[in-house]
Amino acid sequence: MKSIRLFLPGEFDDAQLYMGHLLLFTADRDVRAVELEPLTSRLETRYSEWRGLLTLAFARNDWLGSGAMTAIGRNALVAEALNMGFERMAGKVLELDDADFEALHLEGFRQEASAILDSVLYGARMYLGTTEGLYHYDIDWDALTVSSDAKRTDARCVRATAEYGAINASCEADGLLTGYDEFGWRDRNEREDLVETASYSVRSAFLGTDLVNYETPVEPELLRASVADVELDGQELRQAKRKVVTGFSRPEADARGVVTQLEEQRSVPKDDVQFVWNSSRAFFLNTFSHGFFTATRTSTNASGITFRRHGRAHGRVVAVHPFPKGWVVETDFRLYVLSSGKLIELLDREPMSVRTFEGSKRYRRLVAATVESGVYLISAVADF
Repeated sequence: MKSIRLFLPGEFDDAQLYMGHLLLFTADRDVRAVELEPLTSRLETRYSEWRGLLTLAFARNDWLGSGAMTAIGRNALVAEALNMGFERMAGKVLELDDADFEALHLEGFRQEASAILDSVLYGARMYLGTTEGLYHYDIDWDALTVSSDAKRTDARCVRATAEYGAINASCEADGLLTGYDEFGWRDRNEREDLVETASYSVRSAFLGTDLVNYETPVEPELLRASVADVELDGQELRQAKRKVVTGFSRPEADARGVVTQLEEQRSVPKDDVQFVWNSSRAFFLNTFSHGFFTATRTSTNASGITFRRHGRAHGRVVAVHPFPKGWVVETDFRLYVLSSGKLIELLDREPMSVRTFEGSKRYRRLVAATVESGVYLISAVADF
């Protein structure tokens, strides 16, 4: 796996990729948008050695895994040329200056909170967790204009997650607050207020359609989902049906028993577990002295869980992000991709914010890492 990097300088707190745009959240609580395809076209004109690679790696990252590219890559000469092109730039960084890109203001956006703590893009809507509460903004992405906005709660929102038509806001002592059927896919009536689904929350993540809530970095609890299948009018056949979460059960302590099972199966004391997180398919556990583990479902033992150890990450793990054929591991001082059982370093600088885009059509193989001096876009390219 080779990493191709693009660096945009500036004072940013966060970055997201959505609807053809790189969204930059500035230190003064503004949102700027950079259109990716025009950007890569201009850069390829200016930097000839990157010609073709930038579009593939960034603006049309989905082409790397497309059926057409797979078919082309079956030709050994074509595959060799593509591999050589990316290998030549692997590990290099194309550092832009202010003249290389234009960041457009998101018209109609206003945010007066002292800090934006989290951002989620879902259903053409932008959710922001802030020191003053959870907000959402409905956006016309062609015109880059906010069409409507709403404050959903006054509680300080440190993390948010959205999927299956639901938004979940982690508001610490004010609880985990959930809004169901946010877009009226199941019920066309007016959207309901957020309801409390857990009494304390610092973050949450979906496990399939269920939700895992975390009261602390190492205390997961499972909320089982009630789900409805809905048909959407006027949609393409492949998108005509959606799963919509209609409710969550009260929390069950130690979801899947991962912390307890790690102690029983691998003799890792509970107080040695530093961090627990989950994707839709697996749990991740970092320990102070026993290394980094993944936990996945299995039918080979009575517990239903199997563990795999992956060595050690440099520094304290603060987040794990889903990524094709692996996961991106964020620590205090480094950024890694965990692929094929190996931790591969992506960035040797301290990240302030890290985003991956598992649910995106175009950007699944991209990582956006915000550091003190700007934003890195990192494309992880496998051999053809």
